[in-house]
Amino acid sequence: MMHKTFGMLTSVAIFALLTSARSEEPLRPHLDHGGPELPSPAPVETPIQHEKYFHGERELFGYRPRYFPGVISFDRDNRPYIDGRWYLQTLGDAGTWTTLDVSRQVRNLYPDAEGYVAFLDHHVSFDRDGDLYALTRIIRAGTFRYGLLHSSDRGRSWNFYETPVPLERLERLEAHNQVDGPPPMVTGRGGELRLVIAKKTPRGSLEIGRDIVIANADGSVSGKGRNWITPAHSGGGNVTATFDGKTHIVWLSIEPHSYHATAANKLPTKPENGYKPYASRYKLESLAPCYAITYDHATESLSERTLLGFTRRDTHNGPVISVDSCGNLHVVIGAHHDNFLYTRSLAPNQTTGGWTTAEPFGVPLPKNGTGSYTYTGLVCDSSDTLHLVSRWAGSGYYFRLVYHRKKTAASWEPHKDLVIPFRTGYSVWYHHLNIDRLGRLFVDYSYMAAELNQVERAAYQRKWPQHDYRRNSTGEHGLFRHDHCMLLSDDGGNTWRLARTEDFVAGIAPSAGS
Repeated sequence: MMHKTFGMLTSVAIFALLTSARSEEPLRPHLDHGGPELPSPAPVETPIQHEKYFHGERELFGYRPRYFPGVISFDRDNRPYIDGRWYLQTLGDAGTWTTLDVSRQVRNLYPDAEGYVAFLDHHVSFDRDGDLYALTRIIRAGTFRYGLLHSSDRGRSWNFYETPVPLERLERLEAHNQVDGPPPMVTGRGGELRLVIAKKTPRGSLEIGRDIVIANADGSVSGKGRNWITPAHSGGGNVTATFDGKTHIVWLSIEPHSYHATAANKLPTKPENGYKPYASRYKLESLAPCYAITYDHATESLSERTLLGFTRRDTHNGPVISVDSCGNLHVVIGAHHDNFLYTRSLAPNQTTGGWTTAEPFGVPLPKNGTGSYTYTGLVCDSSDTLHLVSRWAGSGYYFRLVYHRKKTAASWEPHKDLVIPFRTGYSVWYHHLNIDRLGRLFVDYSYMAAELNQVERAAYQRKWPQHDYRRNSTGEHGLFRHDHCMLLSDDGGNTWRLARTEDFVAGIAPSAGS
């Protein structure tokens, strides 16, 4: 990880802050208050500009959602399931939000289970039968156990299957990827990149297959690990795409320059269309290759890995992948305060048939290096349009939440601001982009700021005195993410607004049972 300093915090300290920062959500589930969520029927549209100090959607618009906005997934009937950190929320047929107490179900399943379930991937996934899957960590007899939770009754009861390694990501549905059975699962946060495939038996139980080593951890650069998938806490786009019996996996590898020197030496160095290539801004030894590989479910075999392009050696920069209606693969290579890179497969449903040259898009990095894009959330819709939500820190070092779009056979459009903070300086949105069965786009986000000045510290302490904010020689303490929100676009990204319960009710299939 790069040790660039942001004010008083190094990026290492910021990463620790990100991964440890908790929601302000209490240990009791959010209750549906049943009342209006906005005081006016008029929609609250983006861009949303926060005001001083920590005046967000609730203070500005009276936003009071009946649900706790979190990472959202949709079942085959388009019924929403929202992550509540240790439980799930879903809508009953009466249009009321209900709690699925996953933690209690696990404690009922195992007498020695204790505490709360932790969702390792905050998305849940659904197969063609409507079964629900979640990657979790549970506690049994004081010991962490890692595995896959499976429900065949829409989350009312669960079975837990331990996996051979702790897994971090499962594939969730977009418009064209095909999760017919248990979703492919991967782990890759610095060590070996591993894929685990589960199968459903005729009786409906699961068999967890062996973990398949996609890329080993030999020869890593000292102190940097080796194989990395994009972070899940923010952005969290799919790192696998399954189509017609094949699962395609993408990742970033931090490895010695000698492993890929021939390809790196061929990288362009001349500016083009306002972009100064990585190879002319950074030493080639500081660049990391991004790869793709294919697992064939019928033959249970792996293809050769294919080089997609290079980015900086930074654990934020892993690629994400989507598949379109023809099986063409689309990959956005991430960035940590830089422009994105985009590449597309030249042959459908394979990673070894060639790729377009990775091309930059977004606002080019300013010369003064004030910051740019980070955290990649990507989906492909039914018309094969690509949608991307990320954080952007350009134009004055305001860490905005922004949206990009690429229509079929067109270039990436300039980004649109979705939410703008009231302050400059470090902040994070913990955002995720998802799509429902109707093609509507949803972005959940919650805001956390760091490196607060004296006035901001006082305002934070007034608004959230329970967090005991303090700053000392070891850093900032008592910082939490707050003000969870959900945005919706039902016109393909043209406009966005705060989502209300009535939007989710309207989207549920009429034949859906209770």
